[in-house]
Amino acid sequence: MLLYNHLLTLKADLDRIATELPSDGTVTEDMTITASAKEAGRQFRELRLLMYDSPTRHQLDSEQVKHLQAGNTLLRFQPATNDSRQLVLIRAINPDRWEAGLLSARVDEAQFWSTQVKETLPADTDLIIEDQGRQAIYSTFPNPMDLPDLQRQDLAAPMTETFVWQTDGQEYVAGAWTIPLRYIFLADPWIISLSQSKESALAPVDQFRHTFFLVIASALSAVVLLSLSHIRRSLQPVTLLQEGTARLAGGDFTTRVAVNSHDEFEDLATSFNNMTGTLSQQFHMLETLSAISQSILSSHDTSAMVKIVHSRISETIACDAVGMTLMDPDNSKPVVMSIGQLNSQSENENIPVSSRRMISRS
Repeated sequence: MLLYNHLLTLKADLDRIATELPSDGTVTEDMTITASAKEAGRQFRELRLLMYDSPTRHQLDSEQVKHLQAGNTLLRFQPATNDSRQLVLIRAINPDRWEAGLLSARVDEAQFWSTQVKETLPADTDLIIEDQGRQAIYSTFPNPMDLPDLQRQDLAAPMTETFVWQTDGQEYVAGAWTIPLRYIFLADPWIISLSQSKESALAPVDQFRHTFFLVIASALSAVVLLSLSHIRRSLQPVTLLQEGTARLAGGDFTTRVAVNSHDEFEDLATSFNNMTGTLSQQFHMLETLSAISQSILSSHDTSAMVKIVHSRISETIACDAVGMTLMDPDNSKPVVMSIGQLNSQSENENIPVSSRRMISRS
């Protein structure tokens, strides 16, 4: 599209130059354009006024003559030295007066291609422009290249086609399309082919594949690590409960499990701690009662028995004071009730009580 726009710019410059020339004059011979008008066409290598007396003079066919008579510009190639061709634009100075001559402009191809092609192409991309006869108009390859036949059906219509071709052991990936020139310039379409080495074209794909695998591997590693961390955090309360159960089975009724997971595991740990607390209290009560019983059975001193009961009974029963009376149903002598304050450092208070009265009340 940039190339086509530049051709339109050249046409506009040629039209502007034509308006500066006399449209009512008569050209009797071919001549080079004047210096003042030539300044307006800096993109042209040569500007000439051509005398028109017959179509055959400038090798114009009837269709080209009709195109010029409509005020349009004609684009054509003229042979030059060294089997090269020159790009030329031609238009009539005054389509109503052929005596005014034709304006011919030879395009400065060095400036045309360097400005529109070399400065816009990527460094690893080459360009080939062909005409309908598959003759090269321009190429960035140092040597002539033969592209494969693209099986073009209608060259007058825009076309896009991709293909792979090979030369000197190097494969190229290419895309081709046409520039329609018939309506504006009455010329065959140009076929534009951009080629890039297959290795260079697939380099981004290879880089993406390499990067993609690295990203996938990194993502999978991150997922595995996060999963393991989450599983470990989820299993930690279970491990703590398992260890606490093992200590409880070993007889440690004071064991506790600290779980702060704020979920059902924390509720389970709370229930476990309550259970161990209850079991610890019950087993401690049984151990205390057993110790009291053994102390009483092993001692015959009543005062020692009272001291043992007073000192150990608070470990099993929550109370402020303890009273204990030793009675003998066969002895009618008064008995003594010993009352002791658990939180007081004073001695136990002994109160005489009739044994018959205690038996009758019981």
